[in-house]
Amino acid sequence: MAQETIEAIRDAEAAAAAKEKEARESADQLVSKARTDAAALIKSRTDAMKEETQSALTQAGLRNEKIMQDAKEEAQKEIMELQQQVAKKRQNAVKAVIDLLVS
Repeated sequence: MAQETIEAIRDAEAAAAAKEKEARESADQLVSKARTDAAALIKSRTDAMKEETQSALTQAGLRNEKIMQDAKEEAQKEIMELQQQVAKKRQNAVKAVIDLLVS
């Protein structure tokens, strides 16, 4: 009977050791999978943020180009108006000189 008890204890210890080893291997696999999944998630999020950032930069560049084009067009309009004013004043000056010479 004592021999059977000793054998049962040894069997139980061996089974416990096997279960412990199995649990450790399972835990290691879970940790490894979690690390892999975390790395994939980080890469995915990083790539998404890079895409969003690039899109925002592109949009900002397009808005900047539009603003610059609008400013250029406005400046050209102002230059044309000033040139017209100068031409009118020149005509008025020439007319005034001619009127003085004629009178």
